[in-house]
Amino acid sequence: LAFSAPWCHKLIGILAGVATVQTLNVLRIISLFYLGQWNRTVFEWTHLYVWQALIMLDVLLVFLFWLRWLSRREREASPASASA
Repeated sequence: LAFSAPWCHKLIGILAGVATVQTLNVLRIISLFYLGQWNRTVFEWTHLYVWQALIMLDVLLVFLFWLRWLSRREREASPASASA
């Protein structure tokens, strides 16, 4: 929210971020369920290290894709306003 962008673009970024994190979280829960049945040690390690890193990576990637999308939108809008 602190990023300098129009509110409609911020809302798109927030919705994309929430959607991807929730989707990944469902996959996390399913995988941890099966890992917990198979091996408790692997479950603990995956839960504490692998999935936390993947969720943080997901948030970072969504933010970077959103920044790229935002910069393209600004580049597309600037030639139109310069020619008018």
